[in-house]
Amino acid sequence: MRITFVLPYADLSGGVRVVAIHARKLQEKGHHVEVISFPRKRPPLKARVKHFLKHLRPYPFLSQGPTHLESMEVPWTIMERPGPLKDEDLPEADVLVLTWWETVEWTRGLSLSRGVPCHFVQAYEIFGGPKEKVDEVLSLPTFKITVSKWLEELLEKRFSPPGLALVPNSVDLERFRVPPRGKQELPTAGVMYSTTPNKGCDLAFAAFEEARRRDPRLRLVSFGHPESPREPPLPEGATYFSEPAQEEIPGIYASCDVWIFPGRNEGFGLPILEAMACRTPVVATPAGAAPEILQDGRGVLVPQDDPKAMAEGILRVTSMEEEAWKELSGKAREFTESYTWDDASRLFERALEEALSLASSSH
Repeated sequence: MRITFVLPYADLSGGVRVVAIHARKLQEKGHHVEVISFPRKRPPLKARVKHFLKHLRPYPFLSQGPTHLESMEVPWTIMERPGPLKDEDLPEADVLVLTWWETVEWTRGLSLSRGVPCHFVQAYEIFGGPKEKVDEVLSLPTFKITVSKWLEELLEKRFSPPGLALVPNSVDLERFRVPPRGKQELPTAGVMYSTTPNKGCDLAFAAFEEARRRDPRLRLVSFGHPESPREPPLPEGATYFSEPAQEEIPGIYASCDVWIFPGRNEGFGLPILEAMACRTPVVATPAGAAPEILQDGRGVLVPQDDPKAMAEGILRVTSMEEEAWKELSGKAREFTESYTWDDASRLFERALEEALSLASSSH
């Protein structure tokens, strides 16, 4: 197959990592794969002024910064500007994989010579655009691929796509590999830092403070993209790693006894699998794929937006006896080994073939 992926922009986000891995895996299978992305939209003047007044430094705008695509050795083109595309902007293809609601809009006028459109839904993207516009795009009769059961159910019940495939994400088992270990000398929790409200860092920090009131030895480790987190502020005494190198991240996960996943609106939640691959048990809200990943005692699920319940979950893991913790740690790693990116790639390839078959039968 000739396959073109269209990204809104290419960065170090989990969603871009997933696209980059699928593109590389499909290329390794002998398919002709290309990736198209766009420069980031420059923030409006009002947003840049507000940022400067709050942080006393210019808005850190880069039209193209570091991205997971750089290491994948897949043909990649950055368009000059975001917005609607014409046939001449894209190569001929069999399938056009659209990875964000706006990329669906930008390609609606293209001929089928640029590929049968297939919408890769990694989240319910109302956090990135007007709900009515996102819903309008999801209502279009395009074949859809998604990454978690809750998104599959949402798409089936509300948007009735002509075809729908579930392709859960995996994790790079070689990159996120650490030796078996015991608990830390001081109980340690970790969380990925984000200023985006749907990521729930405020919930994680409130839960940590509640847990620390009951166990003053508890430490917090965090990493993320902001140089110096301000909103929400890190708890006092927390250790923060700003934009760590990719090879340093497994060590951060492995320095913790428990990893907190506090999401409110998540498509999947790659940090859950990354932490588990690094043998770190997870306490999570039922966001993204957390319910199916952590079922059968593979981790701890807590109610949404309940810091006291999350604190209980944190302490439940950190207070485990050494052997019980090691058993949970091993179970976490074992689960990640049961479904690989090769498995995910086979499902993705099958979904693209299904989209092509459906399109040919309807013409």
